[in-house]
Amino acid sequence: YKQWTALGAALAEVPELASRLVAPNLFGSGRTATWPAGRPQTLDDQARLVEACLADPETPPFLVGHSHGGSVALRYAATHEAAGLVLFEPNAFFLLEAAAASGEDTALDALAFVHGLRRAAEADARDEWGRTFWDFWFAQSPADRWDALPPDRRAKLVDPTLPHTYHEVTSLLLARDTSTPRDFLALQALASRAHLLLSPLPGLGARPFLHQLAALFRRLQCAVHTAPDGGHLAPITHAAPVASLIAGSLLAISRQQEER
Repeated sequence: YKQWTALGAALAEVPELASRLVAPNLFGSGRTATWPAGRPQTLDDQARLVEACLADPETPPFLVGHSHGGSVALRYAATHEAAGLVLFEPNAFFLLEAAAASGEDTALDALAFVHGLRRAAEADARDEWGRTFWDFWFAQSPADRWDALPPDRRAKLVDPTLPHTYHEVTSLLLARDTSTPRDFLALQALASRAHLLLSPLPGLGARPFLHQLAALFRRLQCAVHTAPDGGHLAPITHAAPVASLIAGSLLAISRQQEER
């Protein structure tokens, strides 16, 4: 939840957005327990965790999510009423397949990356997992790829993230089979009340996916904005400017609702 501290400060500067900020830790993050063995984790499990953190789940919330949190926010909007949605580079790869099934032009196999991550995790191929993850989201050029990183930096990425990320990857694959149409329809219904935020420095592997995701959002009449600096982790590494961008999106959505 700490990555949203700057957002709380940005919202406090906008009287029209005076509200309570709830920033739950998803499973495996912060003090929230890791996902137990027994059955695969789903996006619905994470969405129910979010619901449990809301003081008044009957009041439609504005949802903000980054990476996997973006997919969770979208699932919440698909299963509950939401006032608006602001997503920073969500890993909702399944959306492109759902869009294709609805007649949208999405030729990219957006889930190849997810399948690669799960295969590497199940085989405990830690180096391959790190390479797949890093080269997709973070490498800016061939010189920045995983194999160029020093061993200690590789360990810092793999050791703390692989366990809970495996469950997240599984939930994305299950979303493809069980409930993807709900997420696409929710996005379609929100339309201009949904904003997609992108970094100006996306990873090599993520660029085709994010390009098609942005095109899909625009076709659905959703807003698309680009942060002033940073990559996929810009909400953390460039927290203040990203927080201002999110606050601006929330304000635009709020004003739009007032005009209705």
